[in-house]
Parts: sequence; C-alpha cells; structure tokens
Amino acid sequence: MILRSGLSRKSRRKKTRNKPLDFQLLEKKQLMAADLLGHGPHPMPAETQLVNTTQSPTGNTSHMHQEGNCQHHANPAVMALVAHEDATHVATGTGNWSDPSIWQNGQVPTQGARIVVSEGQTVTVDGVYNAEFKTLRIDGTLKFATDVNTQLKVDTLVSTGCARLEMGTQANPVDANVTAKIIFADDGAIDRNWDPTRVSRGAILMGSTEIAGAQTTDRVTLATQPLAGATSLQLSEVPVNWKVGDEIVITGTNGATSDEVRVIASVNGTTVQLDRALDVDHVAPKSHLNVHVANKTRNVQFSSENTAVKRRGHIMFAHTLDVKIDNAGFYDLGRTDKSRDLDDVFFEFDEGISGNNSGAPIHYTLEIEQESTNIRGRYALHFHRGGVDPSSTAATVSGSVVDGSPGWGFVNHSSHVNFNSNVAYGVWGSAYYTEAGDEIGSFDNNIAIRSVNPRNPVDPETREIATD
Repeated sequence: MILRSGLSRKSRRKKTRNKPLDFQLLEKKQLMAADLLGHGPHPMPAETQLVNTTQSPTGNTSHMHQEGNCQHHANPAVMALVAHEDATHVATGTGNWSDPSIWQNGQVPTQGARIVVSEGQTVTVDGVYNAEFKTLRIDGTLKFATDVNTQLKVDTLVSTGCARLEMGTQANPVDANVTAKIIFADDGAIDRNWDPTRVSRGAILMGSTEIAGAQTTDRVTLATQPLAGATSLQLSEVPVNWKVGDEIVITGTNGATSDEVRVIASVNGTTVQLDRALDVDHVAPKSHLNVHVANKTRNVQFSSENTAVKRRGHIMFAHTLDVKIDNAGFYDLGRTDKSRDLDDVFFEFDEGISGNNSGAPIHYTLEIEQESTNIRGRYALHFHRGGVDPSSTAATVSGSVVDGSPGWGFVNHSSHVNFNSNVAYGVWGSAYYTEAGDEIGSFDNNIAIRSVNPRNPVDPETREIATD
C-alpha cells in the first residue's frame, strides 16, 4: 500500500482513500523537508528503510559537526555540483576578489565561472560584480567589504564544514550607507541532468556564517491611526536607520490583504512622509489595539534574479548551528510552493502492518524525477538539522526580513535557533515554522504580515478557508 505526499494526480489519491493509516508508525523515523536535499548524481536505491536511524547521546537524531572533519554530513548531490575538478577559477591566495594574483590562473572570474575559494585562503569581495557565476564553493573564507557597495551573482553557493561566509559582523556591520548583495542568478530552468534533485540555485551553507547589516528598527506602532488619503504617518517613537527609499508596510485592519506598502519620501523624527497617499483606513477595531508599521528594507540582501517561483533561489543552513544573522533581507526566495500539492516522495508500508506496530519496516521512496515540479525543502530561510542538544549554542536570526516566499518564511527543522524581532511579509503558509517537532530555541517579538494562500484565501468575516 502506498501513501503519496501531496500528489496532484487523482489516480494516485484513489490508492489510499479507503485505507486509513496510523502515522504514529513514523515516530522517530522522520522524513521531513530537507531530507530530500538530494542524493547525488547516482540516485539512492528506490527504497530505504528508516529503522536504524543514528541517535545522539541525548536520543536526538545526530547531525552535529565533527571537529576536524570539513566534509561532515556533506551531501553527495550538493558536493557533485561544486566538485573541485570542475572548477574554472581557484583562489589560491588571500586578498581582494579583484586581485588577479590570488587566482590560480591569474584571471579574475568571468561569466559562467565555477569558482573555489581554497581552504586556508580568505577572499574579500571588494566591489560590485555583474558577471553571473555558475557555482561558488567556499572551503576557506569569503568576506564582503563593509565600507563599499558589494555584489556577487551566482547560481549555486556552497560552503563546506570548515568554511566561513562573512557579510559584516556584529562588531563590524556593513555600513548603513552601502549595500552587500548576493543575487541568485538565473541562466534558465534548472538543469535536471546536472542537478536531478534540484537543490541548486541557492545557498547550501554547512560551515560558519555571520551576516550583519546596519541596525534597523524592525517595526514601530503608530501614534495616530491614519485614514484613507493620508500622505504621512505619525510614529510612536523615532525609528533607527529608516531612510528615504525604504519600503515600509502599514498593517491592515480590515482583512488579511488590507495592508499597504509604501516608500519613505522623507523622515523627520517621528514623522514619515509617504511616496503616495493611503488607499484605505488603518484603524484598529478596538481602542486598545495598535497598528504597526514594519520596515522591509535591509542593506545586506539575498534575492532571486528571476522571481518566477520555479526559478528562484533558496537558502539552507545544513547541519550547522554556527550561524549569526542580524539585519539582513531575504527577498523573493524559495521554490517550495505551499499553495499546491508536493510531488516528490511517497511512503510504502508492508501490507501486513496493522495497529501501531512501531517495529514494522517502513520505507520511503524519493520520486524527484523529471516530472517532479514541487519539491519540499527549498525554503527562503531554512535551518536543516543542525541538532537539538540543549547544551548547544543556538543559531540566531534577528532584525531580518523574509519578503515574498511561496512556502514558509523562517524555518527551523530539527535545529536550535532563536528568531527575534524579524519581519515576514507575503509568505504563503506559515511565516515562522518548526518542521519536525523536536526543535528548540525561540520565536520572540516577530511579526507576520499578509500570510495568505492565494489559492485558498481565508475569508476575514467567517475565518473559513474558501474552497469549492
């Protein structure tokens, strides 16, 4: 008997419609989103038994970093995308990206390059580079200068276990008057022969990551609740680092889509002039409730060159908790589409299973084939199995923005992460999500705006999902 996860084909649904299953059989045998990270150019056997999962001393599935092993839990499918033998440009010295002498062939990477930053070397991105690179593998350290505008365009970015990606630090954040950008380049549809599991087009970061943009107030409340036609806002406090050109969101008070996005025309203390008048009233339904204004603009930015869902980038921190993110923006990222069914995996149960026999064999089969179009685990900002040891140091994400994701926003999957004072806007499905049930950490003082499924919106009056 087969239970397929989110199949769109009605013929497959018929196989299970009259055969209820006890999902307690899956306890401690997790198959969650990024377990479908990929299995290399040589696919795993069609069936893999999920009975003898490696356990940590605390009883949690073990995915922790092993000291001295820079390839800890390196996924074969990921590493095949950035194999050393395919590199066209290798950094063998330390210095600025623009310095030909640090590159093995004496040439700065050009269009379509496959790049490796060698272990022990530090390369500093020192300007805006518009060439679109195919892959960038970090075995050493990749830094972004904090006092000039910087930018890289790359299809697939991978950091290995002992590598470091640094875009500002807490001690030295990216200056408020400059930007640091990584744009996930689009050179067409993802090549399914090169990447059968479609884990590419994004960042898979397995080492240390520190990102720090300029400190920015995530949101404030309104001192005066504005009516339609208003061209300015009166805030309850002076915001930090709100500037002309920033995009802000005035939260809605009359349904899930009654918020409005405007651009700041000027800021003077607690007064913000808007680029155009408001279309609707923003008055709380009760006098004790506040209306919030959130700032979506950050000066450290990750984004997709092509915003079509199937062509976007995604970000995954895989098997690591060595992550600190402050005041960064993640724009139009994520390919997993929560507005429709998934079509990437099915479970297979032995025909003789009945009741709650947890010792019975359970199999799962990956079906990331040519026909698969909606694969789980490709989220905007995703912590994948970093470990849930309570004595570990938590990864942190604060003051950051996920803007426009088709499937979940800030995702904790079997990891220890603290999310604080973040903004999620335009996310389909949950804006803040724990995926497997064993996650630890916190969600504190975050805001989610316009978390609406465009195919099944919630009626603001009845609070019921509109279905046919």
